[in-house]
Formats: sequence, C-alpha cells, structure tokens
Amino acid sequence: MKVKQKVGAKLVVLVCIGMYWDLMLYMPPSLRERRRYLLFEVMGEREMDKRDLLKEIWDSIYSLYGDVGASEIKLRLIEYHNREEGKSGVGILKCAHDKVEEVRASLACVHSVNGARVGIRVIKISGTIKGATRLPRKVTAQYSVDLNSKL
Repeated sequence: MKVKQKVGAKLVVLVCIGMYWDLMLYMPPSLRERRRYLLFEVMGEREMDKRDLLKEIWDSIYSLYGDVGASEIKLRLIEYHNREEGKSGVGILKCAHDKVEEVRASLACVHSVNGARVGIRVIKISGTIKGATRLPRKVTAQYSVDLNSKL
C-alpha cells in the first residue's frame, strides 16, 4: 500500500511493508545532485583487490584535499573487474560533477597498491553509467573484459 503526498518540491511516499510504514522521499531530477562517472584502467605489476585499490585512491584524495575536500568529492567505486591476465583492471568511479579534475589528479598520484607499482589512466568521463560503458569498437578491442556484459 502506498500513500503519496506532495510537500513543497518533494514527493513524500509512505510505503506499508507488512505492519510497518516506511517513509521514502522522491526527488525530481532538477533537485538531485549532478554526478559524473569516470571509466578508468589500472595497469600494475600484479593482480590487486578492489578494496586495496579504493583505499589507495582515498588516501590520495585525503592527502591532497583533506577531510572537507574528500567529503565534497563524494567518491564511490561502482564497478571494478580484473582483466584475464590479472595484471590490470577496468572500473567505474562516481563523483560530484564539479570535482572531476580533483579526482583525476588524485588518481594520477596513486603509484602503488600493496607494494606493487600501478598506474591509473582515465579512459572516459560520462554523465551516466551507460554512457561510460559504451565505447567504440576500436577502443573495446583493447580490453579483454567486455565492459557491456560485466558492468
């Protein structure tokens, strides 16, 4: 059972789940925060875990921009997959739309993950996940991971 009520510019939806009522806020697209998706490639000496990679990215962001800057970036790792040969991987990061250059700078400052040397290269920036995974066939042929099936 759903009960909808408009309060200002927000739509409040009450949802009944069993015996409990839950409050859900619906934000129209004009009021949502804009974001960007960065498709990136990691090239390294050996295979790495996505948690270790994300920890190094966060350490780089904190060292460059501090706590306030890191909170404004609103970074999230959407997907990360290692390639078949295991020494590199492809992933998608989500960040605030006005902090893309800061994220790119912090990715450039990551040089090692768990003692293994790495390099991170941004392949594409997009406003949607679908746009980030959609690549021309020439570029897709470089990757052994099929981005459209994995992401």
